[in-house]
Amino acid sequence: MKNTIKILAALAVIGFAGTASAQNTATATGTANATVISPIAITANQYLDFGNIVSTVAGGTVSETNGTPNYAGDPGSALSAAQAGTIEDATFTVTGQAGYTFNTSATSVVCVPNTYHVSLVGATNASLTLTGGTNTFHVSGTLTVPAAAAAGNVTGTWTETASYN
Repeated sequence: MKNTIKILAALAVIGFAGTASAQNTATATGTANATVISPIAITANQYLDFGNIVSTVAGGTVSETNGTPNYAGDPGSALSAAQAGTIEDATFTVTGQAGYTFNTSATSVVCVPNTYHVSLVGATNASLTLTGGTNTFHVSGTLTVPAAAAAGNVTGTWTETASYN
């Protein structure tokens, strides 16, 4: 009987002790993480240049790709290499986080005088990679020349944009 009383007393103490030490709150630590990457930047290195073009009665188009002109759309405007002037792609360099990809886009070209039109081709709507944190891409195009265009300079401008995708 003594043992039974001792066991009952021990159980009573354990029961009260368990009730007395029960938790009614708990805590844990949360963690917030972020990785800051290099900002993206774009620089224009070289103009898109169609060179010298002869005005023709009919007008037409002249294309430029990788520094090579194509006068098929206006064969009367072709000049010899010595007289053609500078013909080259526009080039842009994008810098940012190495290994990340980015998209390019371009606004429409606004020409002065506005009777001319330039269509851009190349990496104007492309997805490219920043290998080593940099990428240089080319933009070529087609220039539409109006009929009997007046002699003088033609300037076209556009905005090239690069953004992480």
